[in-house]
Amino acid sequence: ENLEIGEDSEIREYVYVAGLKTPESTLKIGKRCGIFQYCFLNPTKPIILGNDCGIGGLSKLFTHGSYLSKLEGYPVTFAPITLGNNVWIPWDVFILPGVSIGDNVVIGAGSIINKNIPSNCMAAGNPAKVVKDNFPVALSDQAKLSALEEIFSEFQKHLIHNNSNVYKKPIREGFLLNFKRKSEHQLIFMSKYYPISDVVNDSVLILIENDLEIEKLYKQSNIGMIISVIKKERIGTSTIGEEFYRFLSRYGIRCDRLD
Repeated sequence: ENLEIGEDSEIREYVYVAGLKTPESTLKIGKRCGIFQYCFLNPTKPIILGNDCGIGGLSKLFTHGSYLSKLEGYPVTFAPITLGNNVWIPWDVFILPGVSIGDNVVIGAGSIINKNIPSNCMAAGNPAKVVKDNFPVALSDQAKLSALEEIFSEFQKHLIHNNSNVYKKPIREGFLLNFKRKSEHQLIFMSKYYPISDVVNDSVLILIENDLEIEKLYKQSNIGMIISVIKKERIGTSTIGEEFYRFLSRYGIRCDRLD
């Protein structure tokens, strides 16, 4: 009856969405969600996913369970399923009717969830139980920087593997990564922004500075695309920017679009 799919969300191939139909039948998916191969979603009652939810392949979400006669005492259940923001359901998880899962939750692969799961935890098992709370643990600034350095290193390998001539140049507060295919592209990384010259047409600026208004910076600069990985915001578009942004998604890094 009702279908809503948020910005930058995707439903992969061989996903089955069907079941008994009621006036309340709803599938509502937030922003930047992914529902992956061979999932079965039964939205007889509403299935609601918050932002940044991932549903791994072969997972099943059922909002109704019935077959034998209710008049003979057999169980019949009709109830919605709700997932908060930042919920990761890995492969082959079964979620039963009436389950609510809070924000910032990771479920173990192969789990069966028949009861509500609170926010900020990891849960696993059959039936699933909380195995770790106070989750996730915040990273220090240095740990974030180290993680980013690893990502940039892997991206450079990705470019070289795909026949790009890559040149890395240190700059104040960061580095430039220039490479050529048919034309010249440029990735600029800065821990703290300052104006630079020699920006090529196809460019992306990666920032970790927290208090910078990237909308204002974008209007004032000639940079094609800006990604703030800490604020989780992005603006503009460029070939290199979109390629790097897709690469970031391998590490679960996704951003709000400001334009």
